[in-house]
Amino acid sequence: MEYQVINRHGERLDNDWGHLTPITADALLSLHGGAALVLMLDGDTDLDALRPHLKDVERIGITFGHFADGRGFSIARALREDGFDGHLRAMGHIMPDQFRHAMAVGFDDLALPVDLAARYGLAAWRDTASHILPDYQSRLQAKS
Repeated sequence: MEYQVINRHGERLDNDWGHLTPITADALLSLHGGAALVLMLDGDTDLDALRPHLKDVERIGITFGHFADGRGFSIARALREDGFDGHLRAMGHIMPDQFRHAMAVGFDDLALPVDLAARYGLAAWRDTASHILPDYQSRLQAKS
């Protein structure tokens, strides 16, 4: 699937992950050494099983199969609260009104199917980006 990447400022980016080979959570669990560059997760992912293996992961893509499935937001927030400081990308069916929440829970950017990105247009993402909620780091520092 071809994606259009949009950063937290609502700006279009080149898909810098296009040359990387993604692996699934099951594949990560079966690795015995070596660093995984891109880990692909979905809403069904059991983070408890993955946590011991995440130290070698630099980038995580969390897929959203449809607009009404918000489990990816919970996974992103949990990863950030656990200390994951790598690149976190929301992938798939995200709408502009969900963009603020995606950035607030710790996503660095999102990758939309090209047809969906064209449907909304870049202006919708820029407008939403100007009203981003406080990010996960600010909320964690406030708790300290």
